[in-house]
Amino acid sequence: MDDHKKGEPRPERLDSLDRKILALLQGDGRVPNAEIARVSGVSVPTVRKRIEKMMESGVVQIVGLLDPAATGYAINVMIGVNVVAGDLREVGRTFAALSRVCWVGYCTGRYNLLVEGVFRGSEELLDFLSGPLAPGGSVISVEVFTILGNEKFSYMWEIPEDPALEGRV
Repeated sequence: MDDHKKGEPRPERLDSLDRKILALLQGDGRVPNAEIARVSGVSVPTVRKRIEKMMESGVVQIVGLLDPAATGYAINVMIGVNVVAGDLREVGRTFAALSRVCWVGYCTGRYNLLVEGVFRGSEELLDFLSGPLAPGGSVISVEVFTILGNEKFSYMWEIPEDPALEGRV
């Protein structure tokens, strides 16, 4: 029986080779396909095809990850936003288009939208909060959380090794 609901993305089925390739890419996104093939015991074309398939399905993106503070954007904030329910996606798309915004997520709980932004200084943050995030219209309220430091800054996580999950994401 197919549990897949119409409109929802189908999770990519990952086998042990896909997991090995992903682990190697997480260690170094620039690792050559030939090295992945050597470590994995498969051919370079096999590795290339697997990576292309995972990229096309959205399982993996290979990008350069910037540290905002190291590039002059020392102020990092997470902003909880309450939005008029019918306008949620429109407001989310509006925030996502702003240059200082690096992440937007729809959520449940105290806020229905979370926005992460990076700024060079407090004046830039003040301008941002006085402009697009100012309450009024579709934005009901905002609460700003300034990130004072990071214990961990990583987008890396591992797919569980549980054999019962083999073939599932």
